[in-house]
Amino acid sequence: GGLQSIALIVDIASDASASDFRISIDSATWLPLADANTGEVVPHALSVVYPMRTAPTRVDAPSQQIAVSASSCALPTINYGQQDASILKLLMRHSGLPGSSPVQLTRLALSVTDSTGTGLTASEMFSAISVWRQNYLIGEVIPTSPDSEAIDIPLSTPLNLFAQEIDSIVVTV
Repeated sequence: GGLQSIALIVDIASDASASDFRISIDSATWLPLADANTGEVVPHALSVVYPMRTAPTRVDAPSQQIAVSASSCALPTINYGQQDASILKLLMRHSGLPGSSPVQLTRLALSVTDSTGTGLTASEMFSAISVWRQNYLIGEVIPTSPDSEAIDIPLSTPLNLFAQEIDSIVVTV
């Protein structure tokens, strides 16, 4: 019987004609809950009243970009085989004007290269790649590709930035 919060992410088509929108959950069947261990159905509390609807929302000025600066945080004392070593800090700023819609970062793609720009195989260098925001792990992947392609890291908790807001994430290996 505990209270839980959820986040819903929606993509609105660029050709949508509605100027205002809202998210609506019309019944408990629209949001089935299951026990993470057994898979059994978890009933909603009887006190939940349907339909549930968000306040009307309008996207007046869609955001198109964020400014990203990267800095190495690898210390000269990092050694081969060391785990949980911070190697990269990404500072992000929503560069939109006040009133523009928030930007949401839901995944991060990283490529590993040498000093000449030649792609390296991440799976030969790292056993895992993690993404942290403050003290929270928000993404992790075990590189398995035998190629030197970009590693895609989905973020379990999206990074939301409002106009002129700044935040950072740290990549560890």
